[in-house]
Amino acid sequence: MSILLRPIGDSYLFVILLSAIVLGVTIWAYQAQLRSTSGKWRWVAFGLRIAAIILCLLAALRPSLMLDEKKKQQSSVVFLIDSSASMVMADEVGLQKRWVVGRKALDS
Repeated sequence: MSILLRPIGDSYLFVILLSAIVLGVTIWAYQAQLRSTSGKWRWVAFGLRIAAIILCLLAALRPSLMLDEKKKQQSSVVFLIDSSASMVMADEVGLQKRWVVGRKALDS
């Protein structure tokens, strides 16, 4: 099992800079609202906004989970001997015909 990250733009630096800019703009935009209100709920709302932004920026990393699985599969070897003109040429070891050499290999 492994986790792969393929950030947008194929650059971690791009995602880090984008994250810093977006978080900075968000904090700057909500400063006035945080100062003008009171109570704990303003921090809860601000915290939820920041959490949503962080989740979106994590999605920009495009994470994926890869599960490796090994399966045993039957294997087979296909041995093809045809009756074309090239198979009757005597160019194998000891000037044997390809057909004869192929049949010996298949029998063994």
